Amino acid sequence: MAADVGYPCIIRPSFTMGGTGGGIAYNREEFEEICARGLDLSPTNELLIDESLIGWKEYEMEVVRDKNDNCIIVCSIENFDAMGIHTGDSITVAPAQTLTDKEYQIMRNASMAVLREIGVETGGSNVQFAVNRKTVA
Repeated sequence: MAADVGYPCIIRPSFTMGGTGGGIAYNREEFEEICARGLDLSPTNELLIDESLIGWKEYEMEVVRDKNDNCIIVCSIENFDAMGIHTGDSITVAPAQTLTDKEYQIMRNASMAVLREIGVETGGSNVQFAVNRKTVA
């Protein structure tokens, strides 16, 4: 399972309170240890195993849409700290400083598509992105 998502990976037991029994595995030994503990604590004996986004860059788009489907990006925001640091504990910079124009346009288009898809017909929204700098072309 860890081979599918790679290390580090996030392990979360199903139906436990406050993340009890979960953790981040950086290698096979930690993976097996956290999984064993999580399975013991999960009332359904189930685990969720996800790819970790720790270290990825975090960006946000402030978007406004009206009833006529006019959309604007009010600003792009870049979190100074990488993923893994809570947004509320991170310094943010607007406009984003390290996005290429291509990356900005991709996030712009995706942000507008998100508002349309979830049904935001009027008003503002914040759309957040995690970007793995190792895989961005």
